[in-house]
Amino acid sequence: MSLSRCHRVRFLPEGAWVQVLPSETLKDAARKIGIEMMSACGGQGTCKKCGVRVLSGKCRMGMDLLSPALKARGHILACQAYPEDDLTVEVPVESRLTGAGALLRHEEIAVPGYESGPDRYPLSPLARKVHVTVDPPTLSENMCDLDRLLKSLRTHSDSPATPTISLPVLRKLPQLLRANDGKVAITIVHLGDHDEIVQVDPSPQPHPCVGLAIDIGTTTVTVYLVNLKTGDTLQRLSTYNEQFVYGEDVITRIVHASRSEENLDDLRQAALRTVNGLIDQSLTAEGYAPEDLSCAVVAGNTTMTHLFLGVNPKHIRLAPYIPAAVDFPPVKAGETGLHINPQGYIFPLPSVGSYVGGDIVAGALSSGIADSSEMRMLVDLGTNGEVVVGNEEFLVASACSIGPAFEGGGITCGMRSVPGAIHRVTIEDKGNRIHLETVGDEKPIGLCGSGLVEALASLVRSGALDRSGNFSRDAARLRITDEDNDPEFVLLASEETQLCRDLALATSDVKNLMRAKAALFSGMQHLVTSIGLTMADIKRIYVAGAFGSHMDIRSAVEIGMLADVEASRHIVVGNSSVKGARLCLLSQEALREATSIAAKMTYLELSVDPTYMDEFMAANFLPHTNLSLFPSVSAQ
Repeated sequence: MSLSRCHRVRFLPEGAWVQVLPSETLKDAARKIGIEMMSACGGQGTCKKCGVRVLSGKCRMGMDLLSPALKARGHILACQAYPEDDLTVEVPVESRLTGAGALLRHEEIAVPGYESGPDRYPLSPLARKVHVTVDPPTLSENMCDLDRLLKSLRTHSDSPATPTISLPVLRKLPQLLRANDGKVAITIVHLGDHDEIVQVDPSPQPHPCVGLAIDIGTTTVTVYLVNLKTGDTLQRLSTYNEQFVYGEDVITRIVHASRSEENLDDLRQAALRTVNGLIDQSLTAEGYAPEDLSCAVVAGNTTMTHLFLGVNPKHIRLAPYIPAAVDFPPVKAGETGLHINPQGYIFPLPSVGSYVGGDIVAGALSSGIADSSEMRMLVDLGTNGEVVVGNEEFLVASACSIGPAFEGGGITCGMRSVPGAIHRVTIEDKGNRIHLETVGDEKPIGLCGSGLVEALASLVRSGALDRSGNFSRDAARLRITDEDNDPEFVLLASEETQLCRDLALATSDVKNLMRAKAALFSGMQHLVTSIGLTMADIKRIYVAGAFGSHMDIRSAVEIGMLADVEASRHIVVGNSSVKGARLCLLSQEALREATSIAAKMTYLELSVDPTYMDEFMAANFLPHTNLSLFPSVSAQ
């Protein structure tokens, strides 16, 4: 492509210039200089989150989907704009992928009786380090180096009888034995049917054996660095999944990955960069090197596991919705690019079906549902909205596909939980008195999930919003505007925010939130009734996920998102996935139990059951068409 046909784009407020090919969009151009934009739809133009203002120059538009009001202010969609001239472009704060690469709040939530310790699963980690002294060879005792090493291991009570050894480690063995008078530290990984020596170091070693518990979520990625000798967690770090730039939900990412091998690798590399960034920070904080890590347990939904391993997830979204695999063997770390010892192993936790993955298996393990005599439920408040119901006799699971609405997707003022996000909302006096709190006490940018839930509940409670999701002009006349024939409730005027417009919740936003909450509740209700039970039979409802950790449970009940049961039965547990992965890392028995849970869990596909749609439609009110399901709410 001739450079004479290229154009230069200047991005404000950075003031940076970049060269752009005719085939590249403004969004592509911004990424070249490190400006990441919101991209819930993966660049299809449908989420309308990447709006920019062109201050000078001309663009050719692929699709023109913005509202007349935004176009009147000079806004266009960066993902649909192809420069036809040298440009000056302003990227507003609401279009930026705020917090990309930043560490997130990670709060360890301790729940009595939830995550078990050594009393439930004995400490028998997947990797261990054994210090031995190997006798030197003599003319009369001419046993080979490996056999002498194995003989020394057999005298060690905690070591396996006959482990195998990887070739790169064997290549180092002769020199190490002779350079250290036979004193070596052997790292052994347990692989189920056999053990393998994956590292030989001079002895003594200053560091104990460590491993990783990893949760690869659609939105966030969490890494725990764990001392395998003591079971202590040394580091807990979380950040946003870099795959976000290819789409906010798994379906959008599957579509992108299915288009080419290059696209599939782009998604794999994005996940890998995210995980490796957290690993590197954890190791630096504790003074370790990547070679000190010999094993990692990875939990993720079925799509995330496929993408992390570079397996095409195309058929997950196509009927009859079949993944490439649900059981994954241990994988050599060197085959994945993970920043650990390349001879070490990665243990992907098994999935159940296309939309119930290893993260839910890990959550079921750490919750103890499979060991309980009473009926329990696990609700994971991610984009897939997975629900598990059961006890020690059976487990049934479904994915409710609630979508990214409560993570900001498809919501005009929606955003992720980063500084400037409104996370607490109180609306009183028919909408005329409003109290808001933001993450980091910064000037508002938008509402994150917990703020959206509280806003919806407060609007209904104050009388500003009716049960069908329409604003009452009589109740809050001064705060309701009719922007583009989509009435909206203005929470803050533009001058009170970081935005160039009012911060408002539109009727279309309310409807999107109602559909999302209806998908979750109807899935929960359908799962319970399909096994002949009612919500009254469920003794504990574990609410998992980062969003659930910060959400006000009562507000979620009031909008019909969670069941109206005694408050004590809703138990917020945080990231159940990484907790389950940590259990598997520290206990061979727990890993076997996770495999057993996946095998006995029955997956119900909601989309093929015609009665589910009836339940979904009934849940599309605030809180529900059947108020008898929400007695405490209707009594307010």
